[in-house]
Amino acid sequence: MHYGEDDCPVSVAYDFPNDDELHFGIEMLDFFKAKDVSDDLGVVKKVINEGLGWESPREPYEVTAWISAETGDGKLILSYMEGEPYFFTIGKSEVLKSLEMGIGTMACGEKAVVYVNSQYLTQSPLIPVIEGLEEVHFEVQLVHFIQGNRLFKEGKI
Repeated sequence: MHYGEDDCPVSVAYDFPNDDELHFGIEMLDFFKAKDVSDDLGVVKKVINEGLGWESPREPYEVTAWISAETGDGKLILSYMEGEPYFFTIGKSEVLKSLEMGIGTMACGEKAVVYVNSQYLTQSPLIPVIEGLEEVHFEVQLVHFIQGNRLFKEGKI
């Protein structure tokens, strides 16, 4: 099915040139290897610097990371890049689920940009207001992670 053909669901003007060729000029602005974390391009990770090791954080790991976020048009909306890095526990809804998904594919020391589109933007203490955002780019550097042990912390072990 092609635009202008009888079986195309989009109607065209009666004088549409069905027999002419249509040429597009395309300029590639950026090209990089990326990982589709969500399997539908809603959460995509671009590695800037590879990390060390093979292990990645998962629930209930405690994570320490440098995190900044900006809108798709480049407006900075969050920065934990100076002072102390951000600390959270995976699975406790302390950061966006989509950010947990991206960080869950990272190795210690890795630096990456996690691109999140609007359908994967959920409220969290990290970013409480998400209305009106179409896309957020999180720059993350995974500093450290360790498996959290609830029983140890509660003094039962």
